[in-house]
Amino acid sequence: CASKPGTKIDINLSSSILRDNRNNPVGQVFVALDLTGIRRAETALRESEILLQDILDNSLTVICLKDMKGRYLLVNRRFETLFHVDREEIVGKTDYDIFQKEEADSFTENDRKVLDNGLPVQLEEAVAHDDGIHTYISTKFLIRDSEDRAYGICSVSMDITMRKLAETSMYENEEKFRSVAQTANDSIILADETGRILFWNKGAEKMFGYSEEEALGKPMTLIMPSRYVESHQARLERLQKTGRSNLTGRTIELHGMNKSGKEFPVELSLSTWMTAKGRFFSGVVRDITERQRAQQKLMEKTVELARSNAEKEHLELFTYVASHDLKEPLQKITGFGDLLKITGGEHLDEKSRDYLNRMQLAAWRMGQLIDDLLRFSRISTAEATLEPVSLDKILKEVLSDIEIRIQEAKAVIEADELPVIQAD
Repeated sequence: CASKPGTKIDINLSSSILRDNRNNPVGQVFVALDLTGIRRAETALRESEILLQDILDNSLTVICLKDMKGRYLLVNRRFETLFHVDREEIVGKTDYDIFQKEEADSFTENDRKVLDNGLPVQLEEAVAHDDGIHTYISTKFLIRDSEDRAYGICSVSMDITMRKLAETSMYENEEKFRSVAQTANDSIILADETGRILFWNKGAEKMFGYSEEEALGKPMTLIMPSRYVESHQARLERLQKTGRSNLTGRTIELHGMNKSGKEFPVELSLSTWMTAKGRFFSGVVRDITERQRAQQKLMEKTVELARSNAEKEHLELFTYVASHDLKEPLQKITGFGDLLKITGGEHLDEKSRDYLNRMQLAAWRMGQLIDDLLRFSRISTAEATLEPVSLDKILKEVLSDIEIRIQEAKAVIEADELPVIQAD
């Protein structure tokens, strides 16, 4: 049918027979309904459905629509891909036709929560994929018609498996950190950019005397001598403005203050990091009281050693001079003894010659003792050279030196055979 020349329209044509009072046909009535608006509405509806399906199919979330009895009405492409189903084939099926019974039971129970209270719910759901179990955060809500009657349940699910793994890893790392930090002897303290304490380990409790409950949320000035407070506040303000601190990445020595107000020397290593929640600090504090005491003792020992070395140098000089002065008369004794042997030795009787020999031997031994004394004074400056030394020979020399005393005391010296040792 055409409404205007050259314009075609779709109509719905119906007719009926006109009859007179004797029921004889006398004419025919035609009623034409213009379908143009209906066709346009149908076309718009189809285009809208295609557009909606395109939107659903290009979404990375899993979307499905079920009727009130849990039968599938619609799924998107993501659903098809993940669970290896075809949208035409899934229509009319339930979760029990697609998933394992445990999974289907869980999905059905979650759908029931929406049906029971009529309100949207958001919850986590787990489902098996080809590569293992994935976790989804699902939003479920009722679908209503134009008269506000519920006719279906829509589910929009986002895969949060990686986020859950990251959260689990973060939790495990945090537990590892806490385990290590709580067993450390040093104080480990975490604080936010305002200087408020967020973490306080056992080492900090022991070092500063504050329990974890007493320290958390308190400012770092809690453990600082008052003379540090002003500069600490200035550093925090500069950090908040510039994002830089001249203390991070360094180890410095300063003083801490415990709960009783007593100050003690500490070593502080400070670091900082940024997150979406802001800037944070971590400090490792070590009590260096004992170390400083040891350093002080070492310094005192060094001074004492220097003084001892100076005294030893004086002793060495004295020994050298003394040995020189003592050797001179010994050399004369030895020289005159040799001269006496040469000029008058034949006139001496055997006993006199024996006395002369003993006198010269004693003078020689005295010279050896003086040389030994000089070497002993240099023992700390000269490297020791070990060589075999016969203890029997040493004993004989000593007995020879004190022979007169032995005779005077009428002593008897007895000795077994002595070994040869390594000595300087």
